[in-house]
Amino acid sequence: MTSHEHRLTLNESIRARFQALQGMARRIVHDANNYYGIIQGYISLIEANLAGHEMIDKYLPPMKDALQSGIDFNKRLAAFYRESQPMVSEIDLPLVAQEVCENYRREHDFAVEVRTVKAPGQVAVNGQVFRILTNGLCQLAQHTRTLPALITIDQVELPEKDIRAMVFESHPGTYAAVTVKLSLEQNTPAAVIACLDPFTLNSEGSGDLGLALLYNHLRNHQGNLDVSRRGDSLSIALYYPERKN
Repeated sequence: MTSHEHRLTLNESIRARFQALQGMARRIVHDANNYYGIIQGYISLIEANLAGHEMIDKYLPPMKDALQSGIDFNKRLAAFYRESQPMVSEIDLPLVAQEVCENYRREHDFAVEVRTVKAPGQVAVNGQVFRILTNGLCQLAQHTRTLPALITIDQVELPEKDIRAMVFESHPGTYAAVTVKLSLEQNTPAAVIACLDPFTLNSEGSGDLGLALLYNHLRNHQGNLDVSRRGDSLSIALYYPERKN
């Protein structure tokens, strides 16, 4: 299989998984909302009729916390399958990425360099989500023991033929590309696969949406995602369309 064929297969696999997960998330949200409504109603009745009871005061607060945690996760699932207008502002991608990587180095003692090949033009991005995603790229580099770890930012032209090989449908044009290359030399393909799973575990071991956040973020920005493997390296590229004056 050629590198181009492998890239097509890999991105098609990611696209199919996300589409299947969207359908599953839609059904989970619908059913869970019904259950949460019933549980919330019973908790309210217990609180109103048995207030001051020693056992109620002991066990009701953690029940309410657990319910709220489920409701919050359900909202994130809903955000995964529903298209929405992103809250965006023009940000300096290299500067923000550099800040995130510097904070990551201080917190985790793992250095990730940010290198700008060609400075992109105006890009409107949800800055908070971009910071989360950049932090995630740093985690990927650390989990796969990629040394030296490098995130490159570049301005690129994407023709129709390249876009057809990527995860999303987007328009040809000028994009800001944010790319990390992960090393697979140290027998860590399982770690890479786990990191690429849309529903994965974060560093604290609790459930997270993983790449589901990336999926919705790029889709709402009319951007694109490209994953390709060449030899012992795996490349993950995020593309944001440049704004026209």
